[in-house]
Amino acid sequence: SGLMGGRADTMGLAISIVSKVPERVWYCTKKGYRPWQEPSKKNTKLISEGGHTKWFDERAIMAQVERRLKQPVLHLQDDMALPEEIKRSGATYGESDKDGSGGASKEVRDRVEKLRPTVEILAELEVKAQKTFLRNLEF
Repeated sequence: SGLMGGRADTMGLAISIVSKVPERVWYCTKKGYRPWQEPSKKNTKLISEGGHTKWFDERAIMAQVERRLKQPVLHLQDDMALPEEIKRSGATYGESDKDGSGGASKEVRDRVEKLRPTVEILAELEVKAQKTFLRNLEF
């Protein structure tokens, strides 16, 4: 996560979800081709083997971002709370935390609740897609 300009000249916050382990992801080499729609053993091979997947190491990419920023990127706490460094910075995000909201405004909390069912469906679809992908891998 990192600090950045927000809306209406107010302080904003960017959050990136970064995997701790490399992931094998779809990487299409043919424009318009969507191998995930009909995965096959050939499509799930690595690009170097004629397929449409590659290894993606988000931690390595995040390290490059930190080098470019010339500072470490702060990490959310295990309970998804903002890091203490941000809390101590004096920056204000949304409303105060008096109501236990984590500092998010009512508008933000309402939007998150409205999106929750869609995000849950997307999470289920991601698991299904990964299982389909793994069933078609050749070892």
